[in-house]
Amino acid sequence: MSKASFELFRGQLLGAKLYLPLQALAVAEEAHEGVFRKDGVTPYIEHPMKVASLLFDLGCRDETVLSAAILHDVIEDSKITIIDLDNKYGLPTGNGLLGDVSRLSKNNYDTTEEYYAEIQKSPVATIVKLADRCHNLSTLYNFTDEKKIKYLQETETYVYPLIKYAQHHYYEYSSLVRIFDLWIESLVSNIKSCMKLDK
Repeated sequence: MSKASFELFRGQLLGAKLYLPLQALAVAEEAHEGVFRKDGVTPYIEHPMKVASLLFDLGCRDETVLSAAILHDVIEDSKITIIDLDNKYGLPTGNGLLGDVSRLSKNNYDTTEEYYAEIQKSPVATIVKLADRCHNLSTLYNFTDEKKIKYLQETETYVYPLIKYAQHHYYEYSSLVRIFDLWIESLVSNIKSCMKLDK
C-alpha cells in the first residue's frame, strides 16, 4: 500500500466521519513503526490497513469493526498493551473494542483452540479474523512451503468452522461472511493447486 493509498484510506474514513478508526490508525502506525512483514520489505502497517480497507470497500461502516481490524495485531506484535490503549491512547472501553482487540491477540492464549473459541464469541472479532485470513492467504507467497501447509491446515481446522458458526449466528454480517467464505475457499484452492497438493 503506497503513501497515496494510506492518505486515500484516511480520507475515506474522514469523509465517512469515522473518527474512532482514524484514532485507531494513529495508534497502529505508532505501534508498527519500523516493523516489516515476513518479506523484510513491506512495512507491517500495510497489513492491518489492508484488512480494514478491505472491510471498508465491502461496505462496512461499523466503527468498532474497522477499528478492531486496524488494531488487531497491536497487542500481539508491539509493546503496547490493552491498558495502554485505554489509559495512554484513550480508546473507548464501552463499545467492546478493547475486548475484541484482546480476543484477536494470539499471545493471550495457550492453544490455538482457545484462541478461535474466544474469537467465535464475538461477531466483531469473527468478521475481522475472516478479513485478516483473506489478506494473509493472498500474501502467502512469502512463506516457506512448510509454513504454507501449516497455515492451510489451520484454515481448514479452525477458520472453516468459524465461518460456519458465523453463518448461523451473526446474521448482521451475513453478506460479509458469505464473501469471505467464497474468497477463502478460492484462495485455499489456488494455493493447493500451485503447490500441487491434494484438494
